[in-house]
Amino acid sequence: MDEQQAPIPVGLVLQIDMQIATEFDTIEVDSGDSPNYGRQYIVQSDADWGAQLAQTAGEPGTTTISVPKTRARLVNVWQTGTSDTPWTVTGIRVYNGDNPYPGKSGLGVNCTPDTCRLSWKAVDGADGYSVYRSGSLNGTYSRVHASTGDSLEYSDEGL
Repeated sequence: MDEQQAPIPVGLVLQIDMQIATEFDTIEVDSGDSPNYGRQYIVQSDADWGAQLAQTAGEPGTTTISVPKTRARLVNVWQTGTSDTPWTVTGIRVYNGDNPYPGKSGLGVNCTPDTCRLSWKAVDGADGYSVYRSGSLNGTYSRVHASTGDSLEYSDEGL
């Protein structure tokens, strides 16, 4: 099986850091036109890491995940389904009602069983970016990458 056709490993997570506690009730995970969408999602936040805010099946294109109104800084979106294709994310939005916040993140993710490649759009005024990773659903997160404002991508290898 070549890298383009590697199956989705169960338990991949995207952690969204909104920098300040923000109220939200909707998360959109966009896989674009790719057939490599997440098959099942679980959402958690730092408001209560032990609780699941939502569990829902993924859909081609954009999966909209409704959660109870929550105020949190960190949001984890776990891909827990299985598929014979990799997981592709072209964007994520976390927002409250009809008022999107913070809007399109410009986050792109492409994962194989061994590597996740992250890329993102620059944020005005940002001095740098950090990527955190945990080996388990309720594990401790460690920073695996820190960069200056010019670096807009990271590859996490050896997963």
